[in-house]
Amino acid sequence: MNVHFHRIFLLVLVTAMVAVQAQDYPFTDNFTDPAQTSLRWSQIFPDSFTRLAENGAYTLTNLHRNPAVAGLVYHSFASRVPVFTASCILKRPTDSTVAGMWVCLTVPPSGGAVTGYSIQVGKNGILSAYKNGVTASTLAFSAQYHVQGLTDTIMASKVHDTFFIFCNDVFLGRFTDSVSPIPSGDLGLFIQGNASAMFGDVVFSDQGSPGTFTPCMTDSFRGSNIDKRWLLNPGQFFTQHNGIFDISVPPSSGAYGDVRMSLDSFVTRLVVSWRSGDSVQLYGSYLFGPTDARGKTPMAQFGIYGMRAGRAFVNNTDSAIQLKSCPFIKGKAFWRPGHDTVYYKDTIDIRKSGGAAYYLMYVNGIILDSLPAAQIKFPLLGAGMFCWGKQSIKVEYFHAGPTIAECQHRPPVEPFRASQGPVIPAAPTDSGQTSGPVGKAAKP
Repeated sequence: MNVHFHRIFLLVLVTAMVAVQAQDYPFTDNFTDPAQTSLRWSQIFPDSFTRLAENGAYTLTNLHRNPAVAGLVYHSFASRVPVFTASCILKRPTDSTVAGMWVCLTVPPSGGAVTGYSIQVGKNGILSAYKNGVTASTLAFSAQYHVQGLTDTIMASKVHDTFFIFCNDVFLGRFTDSVSPIPSGDLGLFIQGNASAMFGDVVFSDQGSPGTFTPCMTDSFRGSNIDKRWLLNPGQFFTQHNGIFDISVPPSSGAYGDVRMSLDSFVTRLVVSWRSGDSVQLYGSYLFGPTDARGKTPMAQFGIYGMRAGRAFVNNTDSAIQLKSCPFIKGKAFWRPGHDTVYYKDTIDIRKSGGAAYYLMYVNGIILDSLPAAQIKFPLLGAGMFCWGKQSIKVEYFHAGPTIAECQHRPPVEPFRASQGPVIPAAPTDSGQTSGPVGKAAKP
């Protein structure tokens, strides 16, 4: 999806019908009474938008041929509250379909830009939240872990200026809008152009539901659906088998795999083994922020070399960065004629306490480098692993979130199971993204 896709929700001109029925809190609609649903929801673009309440599902079909023109239905409240929780079940027909809900929504009665916060699921099962103003949109939050992909329960809870985002009953993280926040508004459901999506069990209450902890992401690379856990770019450089994640990168290329999740006070851990290739190329872990209008993704990288050196840096722009050679990095394999090759493992940690002035880089339990927090001038959207070519590495374990001990003592998250519901039409697919030699494609 193009990095500007969220702008579609700002530039539609309102030709909406007047809301017929407003309801006190809590507001619910399980779409079992089509007549009541028709009274509760108004719509934008009535000539190119259809809606059908049937069998406990609300199917919205946007007939506009341009995917960048969104269709919206909304419920107007008699009174607006600054503290609330809104949720719905969202079923998308394909991974490329973009749909979701709006909160703090304002629909100008005489036409103009729709404003509010949109919470949407799009390509690669990424859940994102945008603040949509009159003239600009801002990515406020993005996560992937615990998002099922095609059928999900999404929830946003607002406590004054702070939003707590959940998916499938799992707290994903929070964001605070301290710059001209939108205090309250109506509730909306939307779908991109030339697509359909299905909604169920909409609930809006005037109670806040703050998240109590940040989720943990751990992966020992067993089982299926690796593409649902990771964004891999480019995917052909990654191979999973028997608890190992192989990354093989050709010359003048780079491979990046990441997961979107909330990071504040956290630890990341990568257990990795250099296998072959150029020992003067970097591999390791990274943190990343939102992709800009030029398709550039800001990153803080924490890497090592097979030649037993390492460094931490931001955006790979500082030519004065010095490599830190250290004997505790095990690095490349050892080989001599007549003997088996000996491969080593290194454990790379990134550690950051809330409010701390530095991001600390550990290799095999010893501090190698650090980055001042002031140098990372972008909001963190997640963490991942990378490898520059020409070389091959094997990854055995990855963790991101609170300390590993804290994660191990948390109750397991039960998988979400939603009803299948009726079949809904397919949506158009997005064009693929490409990456530069050691760069990264724009994120959806």
